Amino acid sequence: MEVVTEQAALLSNYEVLTLLRANSQPKTRSKAQALQDLRTIEYETIKYLEALPCGSQSQEQIQAFLSAIKTWNLSKGEKLMLLNLRPISAVELNTVIEECSSRFTDEQQAEILQILDETLPYTRPAPPQPMAE
Repeated sequence: MEVVTEQAALLSNYEVLTLLRANSQPKTRSKAQALQDLRTIEYETIKYLEALPCGSQSQEQIQAFLSAIKTWNLSKGEKLMLLNLRPISAVELNTVIEECSSRFTDEQQAEILQILDETLPYTRPAPPQPMAE
């Protein structure tokens, strides 16, 4: 993988995860140790991203989300943050959308959350339980 044009486009976590999964297929390589280090980075990054909302997203769901949200006055960055962070409450939505409370009514915020629920279903995993001593 080579960076051709730095900052040419914004990538969602889903796109990064898809790219890493595609590049993680076994291949014959010559520089064993350097490539093993790269494989470790790929593996750890994939495991991290799979635990995020993008781990359960599909291309079809993302397209449905982008189609449903296109009539709303949201920047590309805000749409990307909605995809990556996948807020499930109005409080979280207010941290993702700039000046959310002044730009959108409570009902409109609820509609955005409903669009997220319908197009990008996501249930947060339960936090890990402490080990018993």
